[in-house]
Amino acid sequence: MSERALAVLAVISSLAVVPLTAQSTAQLEARVRRLEAKEKVLQDSVELIERERFERYPRRYFTVAGITFGVPVEVADAAEQALKGDEAAWRARYGSALALLANDTLSFLVDAPTGTDDPSFTVSWRFADQRGETNILSDEELILRWVTTVPASVLRRWETSLLGPPMREWLKGAAPPLGSVGDDRLARSDLLFSRSGPARRCLEGSMRDCERALALKEGADPYTEWYDPADLAAMARDASYGRAPGRASCAATGELEACRSAFGGNTERLLPPTRTEVRGSLYLYAIQAGGSEALARLHADSTRSPARQLEVASGMSIDSLVAGWHSALVSQRPGTGPDGGVFALTVALLWSVVLLALFAWRFRWHHV
Repeated sequence: MSERALAVLAVISSLAVVPLTAQSTAQLEARVRRLEAKEKVLQDSVELIERERFERYPRRYFTVAGITFGVPVEVADAAEQALKGDEAAWRARYGSALALLANDTLSFLVDAPTGTDDPSFTVSWRFADQRGETNILSDEELILRWVTTVPASVLRRWETSLLGPPMREWLKGAAPPLGSVGDDRLARSDLLFSRSGPARRCLEGSMRDCERALALKEGADPYTEWYDPADLAAMARDASYGRAPGRASCAATGELEACRSAFGGNTERLLPPTRTEVRGSLYLYAIQAGGSEALARLHADSTRSPARQLEVASGMSIDSLVAGWHSALVSQRPGTGPDGGVFALTVALLWSVVLLALFAWRFRWHHV
């Protein structure tokens, strides 16, 4: 319920004592304003109490990758050791941009479970002008894992704050991905099973289709850039589009204007050909290819098109960047890479031998 609604309810309840006829509109509005002012004072008091409690919480402070951490005393040693294990990965990913955090401290407060039946506890954090909290299951394996997972999540939020609107929109509002180049199973799966012909051909090696599926051409028509006519026709045959105008014609022929009509004439009902995992994979490849200055360059040039920003971050042309990304993407597929085909053939032959032996044994047993 909104603050305004709460104030209005308070006024209404007070009318049980004072007759409505005795209150003018001006008097009622004045009452609402006084109640809102009192509520603001109360909220400020609660905020002050919470801030003082947070600041007085016992912590030990240490620095990892140029970031100062304030961690509850009881887990500080384990946290410092665990975070130092992530230092190299953070420096590789964020590089010189970590200098932007030199004056900030990432501090934590842990609220223990309120009762024996409570399966979780809360970790509150504050970092620069950001704050938040995370619920952690009270599982022995998870109790200390938060000292790495929560900081990683906070740093992703910080990384997102460095991106301009064009890049955030291109990533579809998702935070930049965790992981590393090569760990792209979701991206490969998304391309393989996409409804978009360009997306599927991208996985097969068509660089032009990769640029289409990744929506890298500024100002392109999504109806012709993201999908082939056959793709639009197949989607129009989906019953979820009901009796939309032009659906029958689009489903039968894939004719462009009929398909525009079937999908509402805009891109709101026309889903992108790939999910955020694919775009996030290219983003991560560009950041890692660009070295220690990549994120800082991206932050300094955050108003241009996503394709141009990826070029700036990586130090490569978009064609070279997409080609390098695709090579890294497919090199991790089963049966690819050095001796991948030989390995797959060897495994298949071994399984054939095992199955033949099993069949022979069963045949002999049944005929004894």
